[in-house]
Amino acid sequence: MKRLEKTVFLLMTSVIFILSVSMPVQAKVITDNISNNVANITPRIDINYPTSALINGSNVPLRETPGLSGEVLQTLQQGYFIQINTENAVEVDGIKWYPCKYGYIYGYVDARYVRII
Repeated sequence: MKRLEKTVFLLMTSVIFILSVSMPVQAKVITDNISNNVANITPRIDINYPTSALINGSNVPLRETPGLSGEVLQTLQQGYFIQINTENAVEVDGIKWYPCKYGYIYGYVDARYVRII
């Protein structure tokens, strides 16, 4: 019985160690060379997202590129906190889009569903 307890203890310790050192998921890098200028505007993980904001709508898409045709990376819910960069906002499809960061995901969010804190 003691041997089983030691084995279980070692296994659990190993699992905890592996989980504690695992690397965070990195944001997807756009590598497609698309002729559309909007598709080539990528969120930059090397710039600062200094402004805290709150999502004020439900099922708000966090898009890979600004515009209604951008791939949805994550669906944000009302009350989610994000970091945005208001200085690099762009207007596409008649909508203002903020570059934003949610956790480890970088993309663009429709300014109509963002309340700056």
